[in-house]
Amino acid sequence: MASDCPEKLTWEFLKFIWTYPITRRPVILEKLSKLAPNQQIIILKKPQEIRSFLQNIY
Repeated sequence: MASDCPEKLTWEFLKFIWTYPITRRPVILEKLSKLAPNQQIIILKKPQEIRSFLQNIY
């Protein structure tokens, strides 16, 4: 990390990252499923998907 970065790598942060797929992701996906039908949701999982998406929007 940069010397002027106030954030530190802590056990709490590592736990958040490690447990995100199990604890947070389902909640977010549930909220997304309740959005209006006319709202578009794009979920990109792989770097290749991100590159492709970015190439198609420019």
